[in-house]
Amino acid sequence: MYPLYSLIMVNNGERGIVTSMTPGKLHQPVVTLIQDPDGKFYAPPIAVDLSDEAEEAGAQLWAYQGESLRMDD
Repeated sequence: MYPLYSLIMVNNGERGIVTSMTPGKLHQPVVTLIQDPDGKFYAPPIAVDLSDEAEEAGAQLWAYQGESLRMDD
C-alpha cells in the first residue's frame, strides 16, 4: 500500500505522487507523474492509473522512494 501524497519512483526512473487509491487494489494506486527519468518536470503532470498499467504489463511497476524532491531544477 502506498500512502496518499507519497513520492514514488517508477522502475523507468519517472517520479510521481500518489493521488488516489483504487478500491481492492491498494498496491496499485493512481499517481500523477511529475518528473521524467532525467529529473525534468512534466508540464502538465501526467495522471496514470497503475491498476490499468499493471494489468497490461503483467507486473507491478512502482516502488516507493524515501527521498526529498528538489523544486529548483
